[in-house]
Amino acid sequence: MSSETFAASIERTPYQEIQKLHLKINDNPLFNNFLDMVPLEVLIVDTNRQIVYINQALKSKLSSQQTGDIFGKRPGEFLGCVRATMNEHGCGTATACNYCGALQAMLESQSGNLTVVRNAFIRVNEEDGEKQLDFRITAKPFLYEQIQLTILFFEDITAQTRLNILHRMFFHDLINSAGALISISHEIKEEQKYDPSLTNLLCTASDALYDEIISQKLLFQAEDKQLIVSVKKVDLREELQNVSEIMKPRFKEDNRVLILKDSGTLYCSTDPVILKRVIINLLKNGLESSLNAGSIVEVWYGKNDNGVFFSVKNDMVMSEAVKSQLFFRTFSTKGNGRGIGTYSIKLLTEQYLNGKVSFISDVKNGTVFTISLPV
Repeated sequence: MSSETFAASIERTPYQEIQKLHLKINDNPLFNNFLDMVPLEVLIVDTNRQIVYINQALKSKLSSQQTGDIFGKRPGEFLGCVRATMNEHGCGTATACNYCGALQAMLESQSGNLTVVRNAFIRVNEEDGEKQLDFRITAKPFLYEQIQLTILFFEDITAQTRLNILHRMFFHDLINSAGALISISHEIKEEQKYDPSLTNLLCTASDALYDEIISQKLLFQAEDKQLIVSVKKVDLREELQNVSEIMKPRFKEDNRVLILKDSGTLYCSTDPVILKRVIINLLKNGLESSLNAGSIVEVWYGKNDNGVFFSVKNDMVMSEAVKSQLFFRTFSTKGNGRGIGTYSIKLLTEQYLNGKVSFISDVKNGTVFTISLPV
């Protein structure tokens, strides 16, 4: 297979050479004295993006075993990035790695002999499930005893980006919902008589405002690992029907069609509140992703090998770039600070409902998201 298939070179430096280089750098007091004073986590990598040095700020977070194992690895392999295991060649070689800020910073700095700053959003595997790490990475190439190296400064911006996005979303959605309430209230005042249609709109707008507040509260709790799961026997058909009825006015307003295929009663044991939020977010995603007026969003459900499932289909076909960045907190096709729906779907389903999220997107099928849940 041609190396052109991979995002970056698959070539690796032999471990013996990595060890020699590490000892040479480590014996230099300039590196130890200066870089150990830096409060940021610092890595030095060779031209094949393999780690040859780490500073004290990073060592302090590792066990002695972890510190010994890090040299020769690439950053994504050390961090536990989910993309680093997509093929046998590791970090920086999967197609999805084309969109990695860390890889872009390393390659651009090495090729242009420049200082490059990029934000990198990395999904890592941990004992309790996947977690997203957000870094601002500064890459600077330098020559050490005629050996080309790159120093990487990792600034953790996870809390900052999370707060910025949630605040923007929270205020965006609240302002929209509150604006609808104000508009309808003024119409009722001007009419000075009872109008059932305006009253219904007022109720719908009030429900939407309440729903947005609950949605953001749930997401905050989930990310802070403070969300309490209360498992009950749930009729999946009933939950899908209830949410579909809630969402139908929104679909009608946007000139879209929502169709739920009835397969009869189907039970599973799960948290109904969290499940409802996942269904709402999936339907919102289907609505916002459907291409044209009159587009149909289909929902169906049934049994599979893992228990039960439900799927939501829209007519959009995602590009490879969008597919590769789905489920990241910071990625959106809807503009700055938007589009956290797929991230929350994965977070709630896989870390709180013990389920699995999958999707396909092609010309034949459109885009289909599937949630699998245990019985």
